[in-house]
Amino acid sequence: MLFNKKQGGSEERVQAASFFFKSVLLVTVVVIIMQLIRKSVPESSLNKKSWMAASLDKESRLKNITSPKIVFIGGSNLAFGLDSRKIETAIGMPVVNMGLHAGMGFQFMLEESKADIHAGDIVILSFEYQLKEIAGGGLCANLIAVNPAAAPYCLNSTKQYVSFFAADFQRGLAYWFNRYFGSPVTIEDIRDNVTEEGDFTFHLKRAHVPKLMGSEKWNSEDCTRIILKINEFVAYVAGRKATVYFSFPALALSQYNLNQEVVKAIAARYEKELNCKTLNRAQGLILNDSLFYNSVYHLNGAGRQIRTDTIIRALQHREIHGCGGW
Repeated sequence: MLFNKKQGGSEERVQAASFFFKSVLLVTVVVIIMQLIRKSVPESSLNKKSWMAASLDKESRLKNITSPKIVFIGGSNLAFGLDSRKIETAIGMPVVNMGLHAGMGFQFMLEESKADIHAGDIVILSFEYQLKEIAGGGLCANLIAVNPAAAPYCLNSTKQYVSFFAADFQRGLAYWFNRYFGSPVTIEDIRDNVTEEGDFTFHLKRAHVPKLMGSEKWNSEDCTRIILKINEFVAYVAGRKATVYFSFPALALSQYNLNQEVVKAIAARYEKELNCKTLNRAQGLILNDSLFYNSVYHLNGAGRQIRTDTIIRALQHREIHGCGGW
């Protein structure tokens, strides 16, 4: 009887070990297949003129122009919302607009630019109100596909790596499906419609879209983490003998009306807790919807001139605000 029990226990252990081995083998095979699909996408198929590919030119300009310079860091509110050449002419300093996409998260935005900030530089942060810390996997996959050097800026945790790997696998599947079964994909040339300074211009001659993207009710936002990271960045930049300012983004009036309390709460905390001065009050860039292109953050030609002039005036006359109310 005792022998049978021992024999039964041994068989169970063998079965468990066999199941574990088969499971590991299956997972390994699946991962290898996924990796092969990811790596099978030919480089010639990559869209080198995409939105994300514009990061290559922005990073190159940031690295190669001489200091002192003005560096704008943020999401697409900057990409669509500045006339950097006008700022450059008015202030007499070269400008680089690093704005790309809010979905990349503030971790990426801050890390991407840090190494190329030097003495005398002016860094202007302009973050969207509902900005997250880390980049989405899909955006990361699209960015790294065309700009592999950007990987360290957006892959800093196991969660990010897993999300990126899954999204990159999906990108590979989509390529092969479209190649054999899909219809031709129309690729919009974004990169060639970006100025030397980094401003998007493809939208300037397009009509205002009445239903703006991103028009929704926002949840209240805990700004503690982003404030902490901005203040760490401010200290780092100060150590390089450069200066950081914060500029509230332009926001469509309809979106502000939906979210007045949220916007006011975020603005109040920024003005109170950030260890840098602000170039403008939040309410100063709440603009009519007709001044936006297709999103509650994307200004059209007329709107971006208003915002550009606001920033120029602040820099020229040092109308810079510290702690204060709404």
